[in-house]
Amino acid sequence: MDINFDWGFNMKKVLRVATSFSLTALLTFSSLMSPVVAAYGLNEAQPAEAMTNVASAGDDGVAARGDDVEGSEATVDQSPVEGDSEAIDSLSQGSTESEVKTELQVDSVESAFQYVYLAYPSLPAGTDQVIAFATANDSEVLSSATLGYVSANGVKGSVDASATADNSAAFTFGAKLEANTYFLTSISYYLEGDGAEHKIDLSDRDYSFTVVDSSMNSEGTSVYYAGGDGNAVAAQSIQQALECADSPDGVSTYAARSARNVSVIALDAGHGGSDPGAQGNGKSEADLTWKIVTACKNKLEAYGFKVVLAREQYGNYSSNDFLYRVQRCIDQGAQAFVSFHINSGSSAAHGAEVYAPTANGSDYTQVSVELANKVMNNLAAMGLTYRGVFQMQVGDEFAVIRCAREQGIPGILIEHGFISNSGDVANYFSDDGCRRLGEADAAAIIAQFPHPYSIDGITFSEELGRAGSSIKVGVNVTGKTDGLKYKFVWHKVGADWNSSNWGVIGQDLISPSVTWTLPQAGEYEIYADVVDSNGYISSTSKYKVVNWSVDGLDVSGEARCGKPLGLQARVSGDTDGLKYKFVWEKGGWAKWGTVGGGSSSSASCEWTPSEPGEYTLYLDVIDGEQAKHLTRKVTVEDRFSVDGLDVSGEARCGKPLGLQARVSGDTDGLKYKFVWEKGGWAKWGTVGGGSSSSASCEWTPSEPGEYTLYLDVIDGEQAKHLTRKVTVDGTPIMGTSSISAESMARLFVSTGHAYPSEVYSQKGASSIAEFCNQVIMAASSEGVRPEVVFAQAMLETGWLQFGGSVSADQCNFAGLGAIGPQVGGARFDNVYQGLLAQSQHLKGYATSLPLNNVCVDPRYQILVDRGYLGIAPCLEDLNGLWAVPGDGYGQRIAAIINRMI
Repeated sequence: MDINFDWGFNMKKVLRVATSFSLTALLTFSSLMSPVVAAYGLNEAQPAEAMTNVASAGDDGVAARGDDVEGSEATVDQSPVEGDSEAIDSLSQGSTESEVKTELQVDSVESAFQYVYLAYPSLPAGTDQVIAFATANDSEVLSSATLGYVSANGVKGSVDASATADNSAAFTFGAKLEANTYFLTSISYYLEGDGAEHKIDLSDRDYSFTVVDSSMNSEGTSVYYAGGDGNAVAAQSIQQALECADSPDGVSTYAARSARNVSVIALDAGHGGSDPGAQGNGKSEADLTWKIVTACKNKLEAYGFKVVLAREQYGNYSSNDFLYRVQRCIDQGAQAFVSFHINSGSSAAHGAEVYAPTANGSDYTQVSVELANKVMNNLAAMGLTYRGVFQMQVGDEFAVIRCAREQGIPGILIEHGFISNSGDVANYFSDDGCRRLGEADAAAIIAQFPHPYSIDGITFSEELGRAGSSIKVGVNVTGKTDGLKYKFVWHKVGADWNSSNWGVIGQDLISPSVTWTLPQAGEYEIYADVVDSNGYISSTSKYKVVNWSVDGLDVSGEARCGKPLGLQARVSGDTDGLKYKFVWEKGGWAKWGTVGGGSSSSASCEWTPSEPGEYTLYLDVIDGEQAKHLTRKVTVEDRFSVDGLDVSGEARCGKPLGLQARVSGDTDGLKYKFVWEKGGWAKWGTVGGGSSSSASCEWTPSEPGEYTLYLDVIDGEQAKHLTRKVTVDGTPIMGTSSISAESMARLFVSTGHAYPSEVYSQKGASSIAEFCNQVIMAASSEGVRPEVVFAQAMLETGWLQFGGSVSADQCNFAGLGAIGPQVGGARFDNVYQGLLAQSQHLKGYATSLPLNNVCVDPRYQILVDRGYLGIAPCLEDLNGLWAVPGDGYGQRIAAIINRMI
């Protein structure tokens, strides 16, 4: 389609159909264009209609938008409110309930393109942008196309078409672009059968999109068409772009880019002063709008915006003050204006609606509509009924919208719900509801005017710094900080701006922090400016300089439960008028309390902790309304502590061990209990009969092995516990002797038993002394401890008295082979041979080493055959082996040995 010709109205429809078909083909056949398909579908479903009809709504009070029906009318229930002097700026003729419909006329216009379509005016980093373009003539067929663009900081780039169809092209790119604003500068293309390059210069037109660091909701899409003078005009949909492509009514050009680069926001809390606004359900509109504005202001300032208020909470405002609010804010630097209101009507009417000027192609009116949509979507997401976004026509606008439009800045008016509806009041007009409404509005403003960076306050390395000392002052900046510079200024509160009352801390800084040497004591304002190529945004904070400093918090005394601790604040300098507050906390504020009842003029106090654990002590040194803080960790022990369980003596079976509880602190009234266990409580017992007031006792283990000793230190109904592992050794069978033959003989004689000399004088040992000497010789020849052989012989023979199935003349001193009452067992020729056989049998149980002598033990081979060699290295291991059942067999032998030591 060649729009250089003069097309009539019927040909206008041909243009619309042909171009729609061309674009549809492009979108359908190119998978790269799927985001555009989705965005185009969204625009077709919910276009922002230019509406001025304020007739009453249906019974439910919800506006019928009728977007899907050609010629449908959106209605608004009771909006504006009857009698509201701020509602309509009556500058035009006609009723406020008039219906206005505008039919665009079609005339010829010379344009180099039909439309440029941006899928996402704002998109998160890492996401592709999709841009569609169509030449002026539908009969043309593109062979290639290239799009040029430049970032706000001057970095240029280009991208080739991702897909073409007939005279349309799509460009998909941007996933690798950094957060910034990008402007389209040119489109160059070649046509089938035409070798000439065609180029469209877009540098003087404001086609732009923004890449932001975090995901933000994109409201609708951006579509532009060539107006009557060839400049870019923003449309609400591709359909509108096609209809207006050659209309003389669509001749508005883009305004300055500043309408999208907003850092100063004016917030207007509707009504106020002598005008309370709408009343209902116990609420006042002026009060509600102030609360909503306050929440919005707090969030915007936290993000980095400068906020200008159109009115204060209380003030003497005339009834027509709304006529001057926009100008008053612009005088303070406002670059966009948002007016906050609460609707009123029938008790059934409910929901939110937003008003904007008609988008006439100027940047600020287009931005107004975009912002209105974002606000409306956020309020609907909260649950408010979606009543619509309404574009007000010139001559039938609210005063604040007209004034903003005439000043060339974006301006909208928000009706946050109905004060006359009990549901809206209950759900949204509480203090928390107003906060949520204000924060939703702020989120929409932030999404419309995203900053590549934002300020989150000023920080100080030290509060209440002392005059003459130095502190660090910093400004918290988030987002893209490359290329930013910083300036810090101090100013004495309440003073003029003479040179002695202010100074520059640092400027043209590339770091967001600076060292400040503090001036004389007093109250100061600190200004932090974050500067970029577009100007600066600023943050302010108060700081107090003092003539004193906190040097420490001393804790004196023994840190135990029930024991008083002295707390002393160490403060130097001028301490007159200071107050001190001491606070303790334990377990992350699970438990806490003040010391001494609260703040006082005393820098010391006494604190008695009631339970053990890790505490944090907080000291506040208070100077007027401000305080300096210091913390200190303190570990409080119980009134006593169990420090250990000492074990003294040789840890061997049958040997007494001394057990001693080591307890420090206040031990008055404590009781002690000692318990042993072996084999996972298979065997256990108490020591000393149970709990007593003695911290020590004696324990004689009866078996070798691993023991666990348990100590309970009992304090009334509570106890502290401690355990200790002890390894108790058995009585070894193998080894050298430390006991002489004389000691053995002496023990025998002490028992009063008679030595059977009449038998053993014939067997080589006529006396007990000779018998003991032969014990030492026989046992030592095989490496067995002689005292073991002697003690076992005495146990087995009843101190050589025999009396069982074995007789003295057998010289069988250990019952070898005596496996039953009627079985006498082995017989040996003499005493030495019997003692050697016994020693060899003991050696077989105790070790796998070979015998040193000719084997005279008739049962040694049985040990070999059964795999018993080395299975019983200690006497206690013989239990159940040498004697059956044999409980305590080895211990009884060991007890005889102990009598010789």
